Amino acid sequence: MVKTFPFLFIAVVCCVYAPASMRITEWMYGGMNGEFVEFTNVEPSPIDLTGWSYDDDNRRPGQFSLSAFGIVDPVSP
Repeated sequence: MVKTFPFLFIAVVCCVYAPASMRITEWMYGGMNGEFVEFTNVEPSPIDLTGWSYDDDNRRPGQFSLSAFGIVDPVSP
């Protein structure tokens, strides 16, 4: 079952549209250790996050760059 949490909106945007299978698999919003988001690559090939960004409150592309995270390897079966 998929639940929607209205207090947290995270948009992952790619500069050039690519149908990549990146999922948000964990997040902490305002917890004791601050905020974090975990991305998981669920497709069989690596995904390059160069040019990707996220924004958690106003849907504007480019707010926080994910480019420095480089290539995300796929999850092992």
